[in-house]
Order: sequence, then structure tokens, then C-alpha cells
Amino acid sequence: MVNTNMKNLLLIPTLLLAGCSSLFSSPSTYDPVLYSRTVTLWFETQASATNCGTPAMQGQVLAFNRESKRLVKYTEYASKDLNSSLVLVDKDISEMNSIYQVGNPSVAYCKIKVEIISDELDTILKGMGGKSK
Repeated sequence: MVNTNMKNLLLIPTLLLAGCSSLFSSPSTYDPVLYSRTVTLWFETQASATNCGTPAMQGQVLAFNRESKRLVKYTEYASKDLNSSLVLVDKDISEMNSIYQVGNPSVAYCKIKVEIISDELDTILKGMGGKSK
């Protein structure tokens, strides 16, 4: 009986140490919230291609611009590598937003720019999660 109690007493510190070790291990590089928001941005850019040449596109590009800036700000502190990639996407979206604030560019420009941004986001998603959207 004493022998069983002694084993239990020795087991408790071992379990506590094993549980605490997970607190000190390095954090995972996969961020499901960031991945989800990036997928959403990718999806929205893809879906917006049908609105190229319409007045609705200006509002959508403005929304992309806000979301890309949020992603850049978030990754500024979370992941420097991912941040540098998202900064490039943000630059493309900001350029597109600037053009749309002046007026509607050609449909060809819009479709090509959306395709470029979507491809960039797809590449980032592959790097983040090991797969595209």
C-alpha cells in the first residue's frame, strides 16, 4: 500500500513537469486566424474579378486595402518573414486603390491586377499552411 502511494507521489511531479514543458516550448508558426483572414482576402479578390469595369469595384478595392493593411500590421509583430510578403501584396492593393480613387481603370488592368494579387496570396497561403486555399 505504501509502495503504491509512493509511486503516485513520484508520478505527480513528473506529470506537472510534462504539462509545464508545453508552456515553454517554442510557439507554432501556423496561425489559424491569420491563415483564415488571408484565405478570405484571396477569395474576395478572386470573386471581385467579375466586377471589373463596374462602379462596385471601387468599394471592393477599398475593402481589400483595409484588410491588407490589417494583415500587414498583425504580421509586423507575429512573423517578420510573412510580413515582408504581405507588404508586397499590400503595395499592389494600395496601388490599385489609388487608381480606383481617381476613376475606373480599364477592365484589362483590373483583371490582370486581381490575378497578380490572387497569385501572390496563393503563394503566401502555400507557405503558411503547406497548401493553397
